[in-house]
Amino acid sequence: MNDPRNIGDEVGESPLLKSDNPAMVNSPMSNSAGWKEVLLGAKNWNLAMVLIGLLPLIIYLLALPYMPDQIPAHYNIHGQLDRWSNKYEGLFLGVMSLLMCAVWLVCEIPVGRSARKLSNSDMNPQTTVRVWAMGGCCMFVVFNVINLWMISDAFGKGRAGYVVPLEPILNVVTGLVFIVLGNIMPNAKPNGWSGIRVPGAYKSRESWRRCQRFGGFAFIVGGVVLVIGGLAVRSPRFVNLYAILVVCLAMVVTCCIYGIYAGKKYGEIGGSINRE
Repeated sequence: MNDPRNIGDEVGESPLLKSDNPAMVNSPMSNSAGWKEVLLGAKNWNLAMVLIGLLPLIIYLLALPYMPDQIPAHYNIHGQLDRWSNKYEGLFLGVMSLLMCAVWLVCEIPVGRSARKLSNSDMNPQTTVRVWAMGGCCMFVVFNVINLWMISDAFGKGRAGYVVPLEPILNVVTGLVFIVLGNIMPNAKPNGWSGIRVPGAYKSRESWRRCQRFGGFAFIVGGVVLVIGGLAVRSPRFVNLYAILVVCLAMVVTCCIYGIYAGKKYGEIGGSINRE
């Protein structure tokens, strides 16, 4: 018979989330490993994240000498170009991506510490850090798509030369990212940084598991909606413009409501989560 204290940790781990450090697989010391060991468990995903995070700046610098001095900078809600800027202003996105990548890596330290403190299974800390790193990879994929669109728009000297504007492309890519995140989210173990961290999720390990599964489902549904909306290229621009905001708001509200429900129904199952 299964130990009821471990019910909340009985979630199958995706092969993508297996440890990148072979020495830590099935190691009895995994749960008590230091933060360096925890981060090494996600080293491959961290390397991928750094590479993807650096690409916007590298690609923009390579394209910079060939760009016109003035590039499109802003479009109004009707899709009309209403501001131009110096081409060097476009470096901001690449620099921001680089800084965000550094911040994301630094934040893995408290993520690992939090997961190690709240988890009761050997591989929990490393699994949660890998989920965090994979989330970073997804975020920087979106940065790269925006950067490539900006470069192509600059060479075209405005949207007039292009059939597909940014908004539907961004919706499709963001939707695909949400679908990926929805599939890995259920693997996040109790921690104070990532996952569906609504109050009800911390009532017990089972309520945490239920909230992560529901959150993953909500992300997948939201992602499918965004992809369908983005592919409907004839939609008015403002529909695509606000679709991401509406979907995100809907996911937040539904996850909060479910968190209250899960905390009440499953709060006594699977053992408590010590947040002290």
